[in-house]
Formats: sequence, C-alpha cells, structure tokens
Amino acid sequence: MSLVNVDTDVVMEDAIHTEVAQGQHAVSAETTPGQEHSTGIIGTPIALAAPLVYRQGEAMDETDDIVISEVQPSPKSTPANPPTRTGLCYDVRMRRHATIDSNDVHPEDPRRIAVIYDALVRAGLVDKSEAEGRDWEKSHFLYTIPARKARRDEVTLIHTDELYDFIQGTELMSNSRLLELSQEGDSIYFSQSSFLCAILSCGGAIETCMAVMGSKVKNAIAVIRPPGHHAERRHPQGFCLFNNACVATQVVRKSYPKACRKILIMDWDVHHGNGTQNAFYDDPNVLYISIHVHKDGKFYPLGGAGGYDRCGAETGLGKNVNIPWPKHGMGDGDYIYAFQHVVMPIAYEFDPDLVIISAGFDAAEGDEIGQCKVTPACYAHMTHMLMSLAGGKVVALLEGGYNLDSIAKSALAVARTLMGEPPERKITSVPSKAGYDTVQIVVRQQARYWDSLGDRHLQIRNKAKAERMHDVIRAYQGEKLFSKFKMTKLHILRDRISRSYDNQVLATSGHWEAKTIVIIVHDPQVILYPFLRSSLIDNFTDRILLVFLIQLQKGLNFMKHGLMYIRWATEKSYAVIDVNIPQFLTGVEDSDSDVSKGKAQSRRSKSTSGSDQLKDPVELQKQAIEVMKSSEEVCLYLWDNYLEVSTAKNFILLGVGQAYLGILHLLNNRECFDRVKAIVQFIGDIPIKPVRGTADTSQWYYSNSYNLVTPKHPVWETYSIKKPKKKFGQLVKANSEWVNDMLRDHRSEVIRWIGEQLGESPSPVSTEEIDVAKSV
Repeated sequence: MSLVNVDTDVVMEDAIHTEVAQGQHAVSAETTPGQEHSTGIIGTPIALAAPLVYRQGEAMDETDDIVISEVQPSPKSTPANPPTRTGLCYDVRMRRHATIDSNDVHPEDPRRIAVIYDALVRAGLVDKSEAEGRDWEKSHFLYTIPARKARRDEVTLIHTDELYDFIQGTELMSNSRLLELSQEGDSIYFSQSSFLCAILSCGGAIETCMAVMGSKVKNAIAVIRPPGHHAERRHPQGFCLFNNACVATQVVRKSYPKACRKILIMDWDVHHGNGTQNAFYDDPNVLYISIHVHKDGKFYPLGGAGGYDRCGAETGLGKNVNIPWPKHGMGDGDYIYAFQHVVMPIAYEFDPDLVIISAGFDAAEGDEIGQCKVTPACYAHMTHMLMSLAGGKVVALLEGGYNLDSIAKSALAVARTLMGEPPERKITSVPSKAGYDTVQIVVRQQARYWDSLGDRHLQIRNKAKAERMHDVIRAYQGEKLFSKFKMTKLHILRDRISRSYDNQVLATSGHWEAKTIVIIVHDPQVILYPFLRSSLIDNFTDRILLVFLIQLQKGLNFMKHGLMYIRWATEKSYAVIDVNIPQFLTGVEDSDSDVSKGKAQSRRSKSTSGSDQLKDPVELQKQAIEVMKSSEEVCLYLWDNYLEVSTAKNFILLGVGQAYLGILHLLNNRECFDRVKAIVQFIGDIPIKPVRGTADTSQWYYSNSYNLVTPKHPVWETYSIKKPKKKFGQLVKANSEWVNDMLRDHRSEVIRWIGEQLGESPSPVSTEEIDVAKSV
C-alpha cells in the first residue's frame, strides 16, 4: 500500500492559490479532505494532524496538501529585543516527498512531521487563530518561522553543483526512472516532489538558525524533512538529500562572521551523521559531537567512520567527537552519563556561539530501527543542558525517528524545554556497563585534545600555580580528597559562570548510582570576616597578609573538620559532592562578548585580582554579593543536571557559612522536598533567612532542618519570649563562635540527627578517624 500517493498528478505550487494574513497563514486546498488518510507503519490508521482553517473560516483537514507562502513575518510579529520566544518552522509542503512505489512502505514517512506538528497543536503550543496585531512577546505560543526554498548558492556551500542539478532534475523524471534511481541509491527514494521538499527542508533549517542569530527568537525547533545528516558532498544517502544542518551552518557563519564563528552540532540521532562529520572534519570552528549506535561499524552507515578514534584532521583535530554505542538497547542513563562526562565538558570548553541539534528521535523507546530506550524526559534533559551554552542560542533540526508516536512525544518534550518548562523528573542517570565503558574510552581518546577531560586530579593539583589563594587552598584540598576518597571534579557549565568554579566541585566516584548523596556547600572565608572592610586596617599590605592567613587557616580548618563528615558518609556508602564557593570570581564574561579573541580579552578585562578588590570596601561588598549569587546558580545547576536525574532516594544537604543561602535558594526554587531528608546548616552569626511557601512548607523545613547558630546571635535575645516562626527552620544554639569550630564540636549530634532523619543508627566517631583528621 502506498503511504501517500504523490506523483505527476499532484498539482505543483504554481497552480495553488495562497493568501497570507499578517503574521498568519491563510490556506487553500487542492485535494479533498481526508484523501491522504492511510495506515501507519504497523497498519494502524492515524489522523495526520489537527484541523486547519480556510480564510473564510471553513474547516478542512490537515491531510490536504497546503502551500505556505514564502513571506517574512510582519513587523508586528517580530519579537522585541532581547527575545523571549521560541520559534517553530513547519511547512506542510514537505510532506510531498514520498515513495511512488505502491509496494514500498518506507519508514521515512511523510506523516513524521505531521504527527509532531499535531502534538504541538494539541499541547496548546501553536496558535492557529487569525487575529491580527497580536503581541508575540506576550503570547505563550511558538513563534512562526516561515520556511523558504534554499538557493543554489546556499546549498552549494556544502554540496557540489552536480548533486544540486541531479536532485533538481528529478522533478521532470518519469516514475519508472525514479524507481530505478531509488533502487540504485543508498537507502534513498525519489519522487517528482523530492527537490521541492529538499530545498524547503534546507531553507527551513537556514531560516530557523537565522531567526535565532538575528534575535527574532531565543531558540527554535524546525520540524522539517527530508532529513540531512547522512547526505555527503557529492551524493545523497540514508533518507537524506541535502545536509540541512551543514548548509545552515555555513550560511549563518557567512551572514554573521563575527557573532557566529564557532558552532556546535550535537547529533543524537541513533545513526552516525557521516555527512556532517565529513563536511567539517578539518574545520577548527565547527565542533561535531555524535552519540550513535555503532556496533563496531556493523550498523548504518556501515564502516569505521563513526568510531571513537575519528577525532578530526589538521586544524580540526579534536573537533570531531564520536560516542559509539557497541549495541542496541542504550537508555537514558547512558545518554545522561555521556552528556555529563563528555558532551558538556567539551562543549563548554569549546564555547560555541550557536548550538545546532541534529535531533533525530530514532533512539527513542519504541523505534524499531534504533532499538534503544531513550525517553522524552531524557531528550528534554539533554536539551536543557545544551541551553546553558551559547547564551541559550539553540536550534533543534529534525533528523530521523520512525515510530510516529515516539517522535511526536520526544519532539514535544524538546519544544517544551526550549520554551522554558523544566524537564520531567522521572529519569535515571545510571549508565549500563556498556555505556560506562564506552564513555571512558571516549574520555581517554579525547583527553589529548581537551583540558576538561584530562586527569582531573592532576588538573586540581596544578591549580596551585593560579593567582587566587582559594585556588591554592582548593588544590591542597583536592589532593587530600582524591588521595583519601578518590574525589574528582564535576563540571559546572553555565554561559555566565566564572572559571573560578573549574575545580571547586568535587565528587566521589559512583555518585550517579548511590542511594544517598551528601552535598556539602561551604563558602568564601572573607565573607565571614566583615572586619576586613573596617577602617581599622588601613595598611593595605597588612590587609592582604591578613586575608592570606585567614584563608589559609580557615581552608585547612575546614579540611580538618570537614574530612570527618566525608569519611562518615563514605563509610556509610553514601556519595559525597563537595562544593567550595570561591572567594573571588575570575573571568565572569558577558553573554554578548565576541568570539574567541574578543572573549579572551573580555575575561582578562573583567578578571580583577583580590588585591584590587580589597582596595575598595564597596567593590568588596559587590563581589561578595556576586559570589553568593553564583553559589545559588551552582546549587540549582547541581540539582538540575546531577541530583534530580540520579537514582538517589535521599539527599542530605550541609551548608557552611553564607553558602547555606545557596541551599535555601535550591529549596525555594525546585520541587525537591520528597528526596531531601536532612538539612544541616552551620549558619554562625550571619542573618537567618526563611524558606518560602505555605504553612506546610514551613512545617516540612522545620522538621527536616538542623540550623546551628552562634550563641551571641541576636535571635537568642528574644527567643525565650517569642520563638522564631517555623519557616526559619529548627534553630540550635551552638557551643562555638566560629563556624569551623561548630563543625568539630557538633559533629556527633549532627550525625545522630541525620541518622534519625534517615531511620538509621549513626556510627560513633572512631579514634582513628579523629587522629586522621588531626594529622591533616
């Protein structure tokens, strides 16, 4: 049975009358409603999409062949700057590319894009009304990006003129000749409408990228076909005619030579994108990363091109990263693990100006070709992580995906995430053995090209040469934590994060599969010493020396007392994540800073030494505020990218000093109450902040928190008369004035309380443990 009967009888676009209202598509039909209704891949009838509307208001079926005019959005539909909208490119004409062989039920089905569009409409993300004068920025719908035909000069930036002429020539070929070409080709088919669909798909990719780079939208998704990542320079293959992502990359770089020099193409299609790899194999400014089933070259496309050892050539060496799965059946944990340990560290180091996702959904659960188990939630999480790059400039271009239900749900999850919805929580980050082994092989292979994948322990140790005292102290802490607990760094990736965080987050191995995780967040020591801003210390040299001594002593003290908590946790088989908030932020860069050289200059100009900052008390206070804001971002990032997606059932949060505000920010901004079982905060003498929310939230916080406060804190002056509200948590009067002393003096009772919260019996402090801590 033919999927869609598209042949020479189809009336081409020149014979179709189309009208376009302002910012909206008015349509006219050339076929009878319901004419193209057919069975799915497994023979189940499906509706192709939601109804459209005639310009007279008469309902019609999406199954009709509709032409969308090539016009630019009206000025009224152009978003303000900066953009807050997510764009959508879709053109029903791309459904015309279909097999003309009545016996060939091809998986690259015209309905692939129809079911995705239908899912977006049914989810309420697409506004199909014809109201004029709409304020796009205040509307909660996807912003329409009209597709257009890609020009010859654009397509030939990647492909040869001979290939362009060949695909164009199929418009006038007979059915018999098209069938011959389809049988001769490499997993490809043609019809008289293939060229039209190919240049629309390619033009749609271009316009979507241009809309993002031109700030019409903040990010976008293009629901286009035929796909493109298999198409080579001289020939089509693997369902692909022109390479959409590659052509769009070249056009946008040519159009924005300064603002868009470096592009990341992230390909998560289950098949390796051989065409994309070959197009930029020696290009230092295009980073291509592909996660795909490889099976040692026995899965399409056959051969070794998708192997982990294909890393680029000449100046592009290191800019090609393949993560080749050895078998089918890979799932969420494998993909998340690969993202956390390969994709995001490399991508962050590369620092792209635009991210293009070759968004194939054939690794989705239910796809009979890919035979993997990736869920919509996993696609959402991967999208969410990529949105931390390039100032959020992310474009998702549809590639493969052949289960109609799976691609609809997966693409919808990506669109929702691009629009700002948080990803679903039900996902695992635990990799399979095959996934873990593959990622480790890739890390070893790529470590020679990327500092972020080098020996993480050695990176921390070498940081002792840095200009910051907190880097020196962290280098020492890192060596001790690695030698005793094998703790290595986690990557914290933000488009506006300071490079001071490069080595400030350490974790024990296997944290992704632990049942209980202890998160320790401790703060910059200068904030604990406000007298440093006092006029009593006028001599600048004395002030610097005092800061040095205080940081050194406090850093070592935390190491000594904090070590006991880490040892206790590891002996209980808990995972530990230790977050050291740096005293000063180095190299916070603006999102609009220019590329490569410009960004380096921006980092140097914004990098201010601790000495300069201490000259001005006002600047010191500003820096303290920025540091604490960054701690809030880091806590949220840890939750979104490591904790929430882990399999852990219990989280124990320990905040030391001002850093407890980061933990409080996490509690106020994420739904984590059911997994956070204990919150211990060594607050000291700083102001106590409440948790936000309802009375139930306050009661939960009071029941699950243990906040140690210095005995001279003002809160105790009125405590006997009127106790603080429960939203401030359970307050405990400490025996010590200094936070680090509290860590030591209250260690036993804190661990006992945590054990009660978890329903466990805490282990006593061993003499050996105390001796080890003292020796540090």
